[in-house]
Amino acid sequence: MVLEAVDHTLPANHFRILPIGSYCFGTMPFDSDFQWEGIVLLLCLDGEATIRISGQTYELYKNRLCCVMPLHVAELHPSDSFRVAAVAFTFELLADFPLAIKPDLADRMTETPCVDLTDEQVDIFTRYHELLYLQYCRREHPSRVAVIQSLVFSLLAEVGYTYSFQGVVPSRSRQEKIVNELFSLLHAHHCQHKDASFYAEKICLTPKYLSHVVKQVTGRTLYDWITFFVMKDAKRLLQATDLNVSEIADRLGFSNSSFFGRYFKKNAGMTPLAFRQATLNER
Repeated sequence: MVLEAVDHTLPANHFRILPIGSYCFGTMPFDSDFQWEGIVLLLCLDGEATIRISGQTYELYKNRLCCVMPLHVAELHPSDSFRVAAVAFTFELLADFPLAIKPDLADRMTETPCVDLTDEQVDIFTRYHELLYLQYCRREHPSRVAVIQSLVFSLLAEVGYTYSFQGVVPSRSRQEKIVNELFSLLHAHHCQHKDASFYAEKICLTPKYLSHVVKQVTGRTLYDWITFFVMKDAKRLLQATDLNVSEIADRLGFSNSSFFGRYFKKNAGMTPLAFRQATLNER
């Protein structure tokens, strides 16, 4: 059963939390297709999983915390025994707290998304998680949002304290920096620009060299990543809106609906309308 993860009495789409337990696909922001301007925290409590973050694969196991940062492209693959405490929040939720996340902490979480916690740190994290979920469920509480904001701020301070024990963060290689810059550009421009030359020019590289770096670092081609971003948006619009195919094609920068239809079928194995119908049948 997919549990409700978004409560619109909170600032729209700024906070998500699940009770501790198995992971349900579709409940955290990186499972969907919109850009989440915030952080997702996943603490593995049992079992194992793999998570692929911007082309790099990490193992999740008991007592390991994973931080998915803005602009990260993440794919979680949990085992049947995987149990997790998960919470996600945007920076806008913490707008009343200046410097809720300090630049050095943001850099550490971006460079080293997964860290191992002690039993004491796990206990503290789960206590915060339980308090957040309890407050999340108290829909009639007059100060509910303010309490959640304060708890999230405090939890983030604990995460920062945890990262302070991780030592010096290794510098990213030049190639990793290139790939991170590419992902930032893809988030912003994939609808308007689907050609490698645009991104290569922005990063001041040749298309051939950029393609080589992307393949070496992520294991996928540059074309694969451009297609991934476009198809995520296309599927989201087909699933979550009533826009017709022509309107979706226009939003995604295709010259006409026929070209979009062929592009979608090539990459999804079915037409846009067939995909929309299949999604409706699953509900």
